[in-house]
Amino acid sequence: MGAQLLAHTAAVPQIVTLLAIGVAVGPDALGIIDPDELLGATLEPFVTLAVGVVLFDGALKLRHQDLAAGAWQAVVRLVTVGVLVSWALGTLAVRFLLELDWSISILIGAILTLSGPTVVGPLMQHVRPSGRIRAVLDWEGVLVDPIGAILAVLVFHAVRAGKTEIEVGEFFATIACGAALGVAAAVIIIALLRTTGAPIHLRVTTMLAVLLVAVGAADALYEDAGLVTAILVGAAIARSKGVIPEGREAEFATIGDTLSQFLIGILFVTLAARVDLGAVVDLGLAGLALVGVLIFVQRPADVAASTIGTVLTLRERIFAAGVMPRGIVVAATASAFQLSLVEAGVEDADQIVPVCFLVIAATVLVYGLGARPLARSLGLTGEEGAPPASDTRAPAQSARSG
Repeated sequence: MGAQLLAHTAAVPQIVTLLAIGVAVGPDALGIIDPDELLGATLEPFVTLAVGVVLFDGALKLRHQDLAAGAWQAVVRLVTVGVLVSWALGTLAVRFLLELDWSISILIGAILTLSGPTVVGPLMQHVRPSGRIRAVLDWEGVLVDPIGAILAVLVFHAVRAGKTEIEVGEFFATIACGAALGVAAAVIIIALLRTTGAPIHLRVTTMLAVLLVAVGAADALYEDAGLVTAILVGAAIARSKGVIPEGREAEFATIGDTLSQFLIGILFVTLAARVDLGAVVDLGLAGLALVGVLIFVQRPADVAASTIGTVLTLRERIFAAGVMPRGIVVAATASAFQLSLVEAGVEDADQIVPVCFLVIAATVLVYGLGARPLARSLGLTGEEGAPPASDTRAPAQSARSG
């Protein structure tokens, strides 16, 4: 919370200060926090559940009304065509700039297709671009996490098994499993919220308890299926009426926002503290070149391929090309994959976390500090056009902020 207050005072995105302080308190710097020693085997399930809550909160805030007049097409392309373009270009960049094994390059390329609401949400709140492009980027940030994460998991299993192809059927099975548990959890939560006479804080606690059980169950069946579950539950509640007593929406929203903000802070500090700074520095100029390709080639290319012929204006497309920070899910996924593949003796597996963390740090800094000036130069700040998505919520739908 100190990092977030510092960011507010300095008028910079909180993800910048969270990342910096997380590294500073880790074993390689001040040595105040050692997440692996502190949490041990509970670290991975904690991250899974915490990310589930953040994704749920992100889905609650999404408004389908903001994507009217064809903007949906841009979102769908960004999380399909855009992911494939990002994967291909990221893989080639890692392979030829860092000269890593093809299998590890393909895996890192898949991991780096992720962005997520843990970084996009706070960045959009800081920048406040005009309504339509903010809505498109918010939707992309929420939806790309499960798609990219499941893709990365399938590549990981193929690499570990020494296979040359991924199981497409498993991809859809994972999504189906997450969706089924998401529907079941949403039905239970909506029924409870509509019928119980409990105080608001107990209703929110009950909602989160059901959500966490569903996310954990989905993830136990298929790795990262819980991400799909969290998003579907949030979207379902956001579109449901009568779940919160009239006049109590703000109280409901405050509790959820507070928890989500707190978890984002914990996740960033915890995962940043785990990074081996020496291994990151050892990437040298090749690592910086990789970052340059991802920022100035990969992201513009996937946005160009995904948004051509859509309702987005040229200025909106340019702004979208200048926003793709990586965050919590990239860090958590890379950490889990590296440990397993190093133990399996896969060549170059020890480079997964250093490469991914370098990209996280660089994109957080570049996009975090550059997105607002870019939006202003393009005339896309909140005062032009539609107001920011978070400021256009109708009172009856304010519950989606929780």
